[in-house]
Amino acid sequence: MKKLISPDSDKVIYSLLVILCLLHAWANYVWLKTDTRPPYYDMAGHTIITLRAVDLMQSACQSPKEALPRLFRLTWGWPPLVHLASASLCILFGTTADVAAGVNTVFLMGLIFSTYGIGRRLAGRYVGLLAAFLVSMYPIIFGLSRPYLLDVPLTTMVSVSMLTLLWTEDFSNRRRSLLHGLTLGLGILTKQAFVLFIVGPFLLAAGKALLLRETHRRTNLLMASLVAAIVGLPWYIHNYRVVMHYLHAGRLASIVRGDALGLSFASLSYYPLALVNHQTLLSLALLFIWGCIALAIWPGPHRGRAMLGLWILIPYIMFTLSVGPKSERYTMPLLPALAYISSMAILSVRTTAIRAVLIGLVVLVATVEFVGLSFGLSAWLPRITRPQVWVQIGGLRLRAYSENVHIASPPRAEDWQVDNILRDILADAVVRHSSDKTVMLLVLPNAPFFEVNTFSYYALADQLPVQATAIAGVLEPDDYEQRVFESNYVVTKTGEQGPSWSLHHVPEINAALHDPTHPLFARFRLVREYALPDSSTAELFRRLE
Repeated sequence: MKKLISPDSDKVIYSLLVILCLLHAWANYVWLKTDTRPPYYDMAGHTIITLRAVDLMQSACQSPKEALPRLFRLTWGWPPLVHLASASLCILFGTTADVAAGVNTVFLMGLIFSTYGIGRRLAGRYVGLLAAFLVSMYPIIFGLSRPYLLDVPLTTMVSVSMLTLLWTEDFSNRRRSLLHGLTLGLGILTKQAFVLFIVGPFLLAAGKALLLRETHRRTNLLMASLVAAIVGLPWYIHNYRVVMHYLHAGRLASIVRGDALGLSFASLSYYPLALVNHQTLLSLALLFIWGCIALAIWPGPHRGRAMLGLWILIPYIMFTLSVGPKSERYTMPLLPALAYISSMAILSVRTTAIRAVLIGLVVLVATVEFVGLSFGLSAWLPRITRPQVWVQIGGLRLRAYSENVHIASPPRAEDWQVDNILRDILADAVVRHSSDKTVMLLVLPNAPFFEVNTFSYYALADQLPVQATAIAGVLEPDDYEQRVFESNYVVTKTGEQGPSWSLHHVPEINAALHDPTHPLFARFRLVREYALPDSSTAELFRRLE
C-alpha cells in the first residue's frame, strides 16, 4: 500500500481527505439544488425546529434570560444539538430547507476525519484512509446526508466519541479524558440512541482504568463523566416526560405498523438484510464479512478487537430485540466500525499486486454506486444499467446495485403545489373575510411530500397565518369529526394517501366530501384542484359559513 501513496507523509493523506470532503460537499450541493421536492415527515419537522431555533438565537442576543427556557422547549422529543448547528448555518447563509439540510454535509466531513482517526490509531494511516473513503461511500451514509435527518450527525458523534475514547488511553490522559466527556455530552444531545453505541466501549475502557487502580485514571474517568453529565443531562432532566412520551409513541408505532419483534426470524434477520439491501449493498457487505473472518482468525492480540465487538454487538442486539420501531437508519452508527474492519481485510493482503487490485475494485464499485444513487446512471445509460440489480440466493433477494436505498434517491424536480395551495387559501380567505385571523387547515393525506408537516413548514417559512392540523398519525383521534367541522379549509388528494396504518378515518372523510348525500358535502365546497407529480390531483375545500 505504501507504494500507492508517495511521498509517505501526512500532508498527502490529509489532502486526499480534504478532496474527499469537497467531493461530497459538491455532490450534496448539486443534489439539493436540483431536487425541488419539499421536506416531509421528520425532515419537515426538523426544518420547522431549525427555523424556530433561528428566531430563538436571534432573540437571545436581546433577551438571554428568556431564551434559555425556550431552548429547553424547542425541539419536542429530539435533543437540540443538530437543530442549533443547522440554525447557525441558516443565520449565515439563509433560512431555506436546503441550507438547513446542509448541516449533514458538515457532519459528514466530521465522520470522514474521525473514521480516519480511528483507523490510524488502531492500525495505521492507510487503514484509516481507506476506512474514511469506505464509510463516506456507503449508500445510506451519503444518501441520507441530503435529507434533513439526525442519523448522519449521530453516526458522526459516535465516531468522534470513539476516537476521543481511544485518545484517552484508558483514561490515562487528563485533557483527552475531558475532551471525551465533552463528546459524550454532545453525543446524547444529538440523539437518544447515542448511548447504545458508546456504552460498551466506554465501560470497557472504564473497567480497565478501575482495574489498574491508578488514582489519576480514576480521577480522569470521574471528571469525564461529570463533563458529560453537565453538558448533556440538563436538557433531559427538563424534558424527561416529553422524551418518555416520544419513546412510548415510537414503541406504539412499531406495534401499529406491524414491525418484526422478538426472536422471530424476521426480527433477527432485519438488520443483516438492511445492511445488504440499504446500507452498503451486496459487494461492500461481503467485504465486511471477509473482514470479520480475517479479524477473528488474525494471529495474536489485535488492538481494538474488543472495542469493535462491543461497538457492533450491543446496539445490534438491543435494536433487534427492542419493541420499538425498526428502520434501516437506526444502525448507521455501526458503519464506521464496519469500514475499519473492511479496510483491515484488504490491507492485510500481503501480495502488493493483489492488494492494489482489491483497492481498485473497491474504489470502482463504490464510485459506481455513488454516481448511480446520487444522479441516476440508468437515466444516462439506459442500455447498460438498470435502477436495481438483484442477486437471488435461495429465498433471499440481495441488492447488488440500487438507485434507491431507504429514502435516498437521485434528485427530482417536482412541484407538489404546497406553497401555491397555501397562498390560494389566504387569497380566498382575504376575499371572503377581509381578516388577518389564523386560518385553520386540515390536511387529510399522510403521503410523502403532501402531509401536515410539509404544509406547516411552508406556512412557517413564508410567515403565513395558516395553522395546519391532521387526523392521520399513529394514534386515532377521538375528536376527528370536530376537527373537520372546525377547519376553515380541507386539503386532500386522489391516489396514494400514505401508510394505511396511519390513515384512520381519512378514506371515509374523503368519500364524504364527494358524496352529495353526506352532511360534509353540504358544509364544504371544492375551491380548486391542482395537478401533482404522482399523477394524482390535490383538492382544496372551503367550509361554508
